Amino acid sequence: LRLLLLGTAGTGKTHCAKVAIAEVRGMLGSYDSVLTMAFTGVAAANLGTGSRTIDSVFHTNRNDAEQDLVGEDLDNFVRDLEPVKLLVIDEVSTCGALALEVISRRMQQVARVLWRSRFHCAPPSDMGPFGGVGVLLMGDFAQLPPVLSTSLMAGMPIVESGGASAKAMALAGRQTFNTFDDVIRLR
Repeated sequence: LRLLLLGTAGTGKTHCAKVAIAEVRGMLGSYDSVLTMAFTGVAAANLGTGSRTIDSVFHTNRNDAEQDLVGEDLDNFVRDLEPVKLLVIDEVSTCGALALEVISRRMQQVARVLWRSRFHCAPPSDMGPFGGVGVLLMGDFAQLPPVLSTSLMAGMPIVESGGASAKAMALAGRQTFNTFDDVIRLR
């Protein structure tokens, strides 16, 4: 699942998401099966108890965010995200393209570790965007764009200050964003 839920303020995005989140958690029988996040703490709080900021989960603002996790950092990350079957990200317009790509790659790392653990063999070379975990992005692209980061929207300038590798990750993040073909627009 890669779904965009778009709409201007007051159209019911958060209410719709809360209902869907409750349904998915009920169907999967686990509260931890859905990880809810937003770029800011206020937006995360609006999603309900347990929601976090993107950076608190994926550490997208670290200088080494573009690097794969290794060792104990990877082990702890996998342990925390193993039960997750659906990521819900609010305020997607404020999420930079590089941050989205970091999230996707981190989830791919989790998927590779879990594959090795479950099947006792090397994982496929392509685990797909977000490691095959479902993703719901929600927001309003008529609101604020990301600050000092590249927008997910095509045609906007590349604004990364981390050099060529950061710019390449931002472009990859835009490509990942373009895999979201299913769109629901609330009016």
